[in-house]
Amino acid sequence: MRPGATVPTEFPAYCRILHPAYDSQDQRVRWREMAAWAGTELTPHALYGTIALPEHVPAAPCPAGHGDPSVGAMDLHDFSALVNILSRWHPDQETWWAVWDGYGWDHRVSVVTATGERHLVPDSVPATVREGPRLQLPYRDYLLVHGTAEDAMDFTRQLDQTPNLWWAVDQSWCLATEIDLNYTYVRGSRELIENMVASDLLEALPIRVNDARRPMPPAWLDRELDKAVHSLLTIGHAEIRTEQGVVRAVLTSDHDCRGTLTWRAELMWRAEHHDREAVALQIESPEAFKKKLWHELWYAVNCLAGDSG
Repeated sequence: MRPGATVPTEFPAYCRILHPAYDSQDQRVRWREMAAWAGTELTPHALYGTIALPEHVPAAPCPAGHGDPSVGAMDLHDFSALVNILSRWHPDQETWWAVWDGYGWDHRVSVVTATGERHLVPDSVPATVREGPRLQLPYRDYLLVHGTAEDAMDFTRQLDQTPNLWWAVDQSWCLATEIDLNYTYVRGSRELIENMVASDLLEALPIRVNDARRPMPPAWLDRELDKAVHSLLTIGHAEIRTEQGVVRAVLTSDHDCRGTLTWRAELMWRAEHHDREAVALQIESPEAFKKKLWHELWYAVNCLAGDSG
């Protein structure tokens, strides 16, 4: 997702903070470590699923053997480092932050004791926040909180959830962690963003907000995707084998896809623990249809490495 889809585009500088994966000891594993292990290139707009996907089995074990990068939330240690940077550059600055209300906090939880008594679990959301105004955006509502960067850190520890949106009252910077993505965009002054990129406690890459380049798969995977599309169109099924697992796809249609003006079909695929329900495809040209199949298969391959963003 391009940064302009989540944060405003009028600021001098932007960076992309990459959420770490985790090893068997729950230690953070940076994307650059995964790229070095897989022999892939970490570019500013790279997807985790692509950089963590080697063409051949590396000699060393996968460094991220315990957990994929978190989606929709920053790592708490990374967030603490970010708070420290913001506090140094903008001490006691007033901010607003918003947390998606779809995480289940609108439903109070109760427990039943051995004697049959029912007790409500203490509410992790402060009453002033729960009863206060909400930020309403298309398709999503957010809890809205006001305070300093240190207050945001305390609130995050309480809920175990970092802000999805966070901005300074004076509009000097803002942050967005989209609920479906494993990275965070930050905008601000050039000096602030350079400080984040230089930090050893974050993995932050500078980006250009209007960069139209899309992340692309490595050459070997591009060839495999092309083969799979050809197989789907000729025999109705395809398989892509990678070192992270296997993608199997089936294409069904009650039309001859090669002879109709409008192509109608359903694509289903399975990638280890990810299943995609039938995706209805109706495209007006053969080339557009092939492109849609290619992108669906690439999405499936990214899911093998824990990346659905």
